[in-house]
Amino acid sequence: MFLLERGKTVATTDLRQIMNKIFGGSDAEGAWLWKEAYEATEIAQVLFLRKFRAIVSGIQSPQATLAMLTKVANLMPTHKRRSEESQARQQFSTPIPLAYVVSRAAGIIAADVVLEPS
Repeated sequence: MFLLERGKTVATTDLRQIMNKIFGGSDAEGAWLWKEAYEATEIAQVLFLRKFRAIVSGIQSPQATLAMLTKVANLMPTHKRRSEESQARQQFSTPIPLAYVVSRAAGIIAADVVLEPS
């Protein structure tokens, strides 16, 4: 999350280095999977947005909020490495900007319970 807070792009090489350090080995050695790395970046985005709630607080226009969410999402590496299982099951994460647009279009509010099936 430190790179996000500084507005720095999280390159695939950064992600690999972080994961290698945390897990004490590389993906090639089987210490971790790229799916786990990508999920960690998604968690980092959520934690970042929780810390900086003003981005999604509703104070700004929906267009400004979408622009900020897109900027945050663009700092993250693209999910290029997918397992055969993920491909076969069509398991793809919903990008935060798209989730925001869908939630606005559906009129979802905090009191709603929503299932996001992807």
